[in-house]
Parts: sequence; C-alpha cells; structure tokens
Amino acid sequence: MTIRRIILVLLGLCVTFSLGYIIGHLSKNRIDGGETYAYYNRDPEKDGFGKVISATEKQLTVTEYNFETDRYVKRNYELQPQTYLGNFKSIKDLKPGDDVVFTYLEKTDGMCVISMIVKELYPIRRSNF
Repeated sequence: MTIRRIILVLLGLCVTFSLGYIIGHLSKNRIDGGETYAYYNRDPEKDGFGKVISATEKQLTVTEYNFETDRYVKRNYELQPQTYLGNFKSIKDLKPGDDVVFTYLEKTDGMCVISMIVKELYPIRRSNF
C-alpha cells in the first residue's frame, strides 16, 4: 500500500509541475523578436490599413482613417527585421501612395510594432459614404 501511495504522489507532482510549466509558458506569448507579450499592451494584435507616406527599414509612416475623429491622420509604425512581408520582398518595394494592410501590436510606450504587412494589389477607393 505504501508503494501505491508513493507512486500516486509522484504522479500527482509530475502532473502539477507539467501544468504549471505549460501555463507559465503560454502566458509569455512570444512574438518573432523573442520579446515577451508583457512588453506590449494586453490588447491582442490589431489590424490597420492606410496609404504609405514613407517607408524605411525601421519605420513606416502611413495616412490612415481615424474613426474617433472622423479624419485621416498621419501615423508612424515601427518595423523590425522579423516583420513578415506578405507579397513583396523588401520594405524598399513600398512607394509613397501604395495601399497597405498590416497587423500590429501596441507597446506600452504608445509606439506600434508591425508584425505583418501586405501591399494591396488593387487600390483602396476612398468615398464620401
């Protein structure tokens, strides 16, 4: 009977440590750069779209529509070497006036980091609706 108890206690400890490890590992949701999700706001990734004003290896500036103010605004986004480029090979392929769609995370300091960006093949039409 004591051997059975020892085995059950060891099994219980193994399950407890395994669950603790899994929960701890999942709570650190890493992005491609290896930084932990805690560095960013707790909101999930957000989607954005706009017209390119300028693009460098480290920063993308776009004109996008702000639904809160009902106006087009200029906004800067941070790019990293790990940023996934959807249908183009280099940030240098983006030219002013290109329409882009992207996914980003907002850092706690307010700067946004793009994790994925795609160039629109067909221009986005702006309307008065």
